[in-house]
Amino acid sequence: MREFNDRFSKHWVTVDFSPRLEVLLAARVLCRVGEDYKFRYPYIYYYLKGQYLSQNLSDLDVRAYIGHCTQHLYVRDHANTVLFLAHHSNDEFVLNSIAESLHGLFRGHAPVTFDGDTAGIKRLIEDAPRLAYSGESPVEHRRRRNELQDELDDGHDGLSEMEESTPELSLIAQMTMLFKTTEILGQVLKNQYAKIPRARKVDLLEDLFNGPLRAIRDFYSYLEKNPEALVAEIDAALLRKGKVDREEVRKAIARRVVASLVQIISFGFVLRAAQSANSESLSEDVREVVRKNPTLAFKLIELNIVLDSPKAIPRQKLKQMHKDVDKDPVAARLLRIMVLNRLYMFKTTEQDMQWLNGELKIDLGIQHAITYQEKSRRLVK
Repeated sequence: MREFNDRFSKHWVTVDFSPRLEVLLAARVLCRVGEDYKFRYPYIYYYLKGQYLSQNLSDLDVRAYIGHCTQHLYVRDHANTVLFLAHHSNDEFVLNSIAESLHGLFRGHAPVTFDGDTAGIKRLIEDAPRLAYSGESPVEHRRRRNELQDELDDGHDGLSEMEESTPELSLIAQMTMLFKTTEILGQVLKNQYAKIPRARKVDLLEDLFNGPLRAIRDFYSYLEKNPEALVAEIDAALLRKGKVDREEVRKAIARRVVASLVQIISFGFVLRAAQSANSESLSEDVREVVRKNPTLAFKLIELNIVLDSPKAIPRQKLKQMHKDVDKDPVAARLLRIMVLNRLYMFKTTEQDMQWLNGELKIDLGIQHAITYQEKSRRLVK
């Protein structure tokens, strides 16, 4: 620390080391650890690191370091560094570096479009259980979901401490990097929407949507090449537990589980893309992206952005989408999951409930009964 202070004083301005150190300790920027010192909170370190990098983007060594970080965003230090750098800068080099790392993920696959390119998955989801709404209120659902998240939270964020030694990233590293890259790029677009030209925002949003859609295609390609592999794994697991003796019953259960997994994973990727661009300030740009890429996949992402909020149900958009998804059973399933997720997460009016029941044929009888009981209690009071 003294050596650093000497270099700083020589290059910039003289700083009296001991009083400055005491100020940093008193301000809780630094803390003592035995005979050493460290930043009290990691975010302070990364905030200052990101600021330093943003101020020295003309340095070739700094650019090389940033490029390396963006290619290994599954590593905690690199991910935090780029996240805070993006907070400080919307420089084209930084944006390009993040976008290029996203381009490299699952690059061997074209993004899924849901325009008739999921025929190989159709048979797997035919055994999926019927989607139904239990009538659970959004408040209760959020409470129960939060409790479950707390139970499952082991304190690990999925990021690695070290880089992988092989040039080809593992599937886990690619998935972690995909989620982190979309998160960072989404934050840049949301926080600096007024500083990035509209045409550039549209390009970046297109990258943001295509990344998760390529991952879905990679997942589907594996299932299409190994259609019975996942079913066999689940069947074997049921057999080991010894709870289901009859083979035909086990296989039927395994197929339902696989069908549910396909739907959940597909929805998870679409939801990830939607949440990364879920901002009122980006709504015009999202519409432009969909206009340029009018695939069912992009339309589903746009619709998910609207549904992932307490806004009124977009009836006209839903009605059109309900017609469009007829040509792709996977897209049809995703649409229903998106609507059900909206009902569980946000309060919905009785009029919208009735419309969804009539238009999308979602059984909402339980909810109607609950709503009627609530109205009756209010009238009695």
